[in-house]
Amino acid sequence: FTTKMDGTLDIWDFFFKQNDPTFTLQVTDMPLHTLRVEEKGRLVATGAADGSTTLFEICNGLAVIQPGEKQAINLVLERESKREKNLEARLKEAKLAAKKAEAQANQASKGESAEKEEEKLKEVEREFFDMISSSEDNSAKPSA
Repeated sequence: FTTKMDGTLDIWDFFFKQNDPTFTLQVTDMPLHTLRVEEKGRLVATGAADGSTTLFEICNGLAVIQPGEKQAINLVLERESKREKNLEARLKEAKLAAKKAEAQANQASKGESAEKEEEKLKEVEREFFDMISSSEDNSAKPSA
């Protein structure tokens, strides 16, 4: 059972329909805020925003569990639970794979930047030694 702010009461039978209510009843024009179902499921009381209470008697087809209905619903719920766990596991694997790929990309870019830095250092070192050797050559030449 669900109540709505437009004053309607929806009665669901998941064994019969999963996506839409089996029966919808306009109880009042006021929003429905409360709902109470009797233990046996035959009587349903709804409370509206204006304080009014409406009592309904539900037919046996909706109030009494049909043969095999409980087992079938349990199977559906178990299947959906397994499906949800599988989806969560896939999502977790996808996140882990994305993190791994990002870490590899970062490591590769760090490796490339380290190689570039090494090349720059070698070039600067070569220029330094060239300047030193040229200054030694200039100082070793006799002045005329």
